[in-house]
Amino acid sequence: MPMDISLKNLSLLSSSTFISSLGSILLQISLTFYFYETTKSALLTGILVSLQWLPALLIVFIRNNWEFGKSPLLKWKLSEICALTITGLLILLVDKSIYWVIAILFIRGMFDQIVRVNRTVACRYVFDNKNQQFYSSILQSSYHIGISVAAIFAILFIGKLNLKGIIVINLITYIISIFLISLSRTLKDFPKIQSSDSNNILFGIKDYFLILKTNGILRLYALLFPITAIFFQGTYSVLQTIYPLQKYHISANESSMSYVVAGIAIISGSVAFTYVSNKIDLYNGFSKLIVVTLSLLTVITYIFSLAVSDKFQALILFMIMVFIFEILWMYGYIGTVKYSPNGKLGLIYGISFSIGCFGAGLMSMLLGFLLDLISNQFLKLILISNIIYMVIIFLLCQKNIFIVKELGVPNEKLD
Repeated sequence: MPMDISLKNLSLLSSSTFISSLGSILLQISLTFYFYETTKSALLTGILVSLQWLPALLIVFIRNNWEFGKSPLLKWKLSEICALTITGLLILLVDKSIYWVIAILFIRGMFDQIVRVNRTVACRYVFDNKNQQFYSSILQSSYHIGISVAAIFAILFIGKLNLKGIIVINLITYIISIFLISLSRTLKDFPKIQSSDSNNILFGIKDYFLILKTNGILRLYALLFPITAIFFQGTYSVLQTIYPLQKYHISANESSMSYVVAGIAIISGSVAFTYVSNKIDLYNGFSKLIVVTLSLLTVITYIFSLAVSDKFQALILFMIMVFIFEILWMYGYIGTVKYSPNGKLGLIYGISFSIGCFGAGLMSMLLGFLLDLISNQFLKLILISNIIYMVIIFLLCQKNIFIVKELGVPNEKLD
């Protein structure tokens, strides 16, 4: 019996996402350690980390309506090709100046974010309705698995391969990823024509806020995943490089273990969420309770991971924190895919994702600046950050969320 087209798409596209993520994150990790060991500056390291996120805001100004025109698979493939080309320039410029590297990474970061938006939009057109939520979770998990494997490879390659060798590996992973996308196909027709106002940035932002204002359940999920990205990923992505080196005085290879345990936690969190959400309806009247509980657990484990003096205890607590954070992020991400109105997923996800990325980038730079300014007061800074996060979450959950199952209206139609 031939493989179901939707399942075949899942196999090809999750493999493509995994391999592309692996190469990109391996290069990002290698460059992060290279920057910190070269400059010894938390601020410059924070700027480098932010380069993978800051460009996301620009893509909203380039386009806010992603659901029209050419096939989402073709647009996904073309954006991967652009990222491949830009990465190739790094080989020529990596030895020239650190500023050239920053400029190239900023441009590549923009195309990396375009890839992620096109990949999210494609979920509605490459998977059947029955399995869309489940398959979308698996596809997103494959991205996180790539991050985890990249962390393991970083331990093997850092100090043994020069940056040009790692760039070549990244180029190869892009080529494989593009080939796998080419083998996939869409199941549904993609809108060919957009309205005259639909790609106007002011119209898009106005439409975005209007939808969130009138759709309480979508508002919770569409704001949850960018907020968690800002306050957790935006801070721990800087700390996991600097903190072990500063507090425990270990080597870069040993410090890269933080990427491995974060990777394990991300895989575990993604898989756990995917499995549980396939068995239980998590999007029900307990949504606010789930969000607040997971947020508190993430904050508590984060603070304790910095408070303990033993490095192994800190590593375990850090892994638990990232595990819970990943479930929380996935909860918001899949909720956004699930409840976005037809034709508006690209708009809602694109703007929310851009807010999260831009905010995480600013948070990384701010944290790096403050760490340099007040001599690496890690715990105090994260404590303040987490208090602000919880205040925002409580305010977000104060808004009423309307579930109308009892009226016979399916949740997917709450638009």
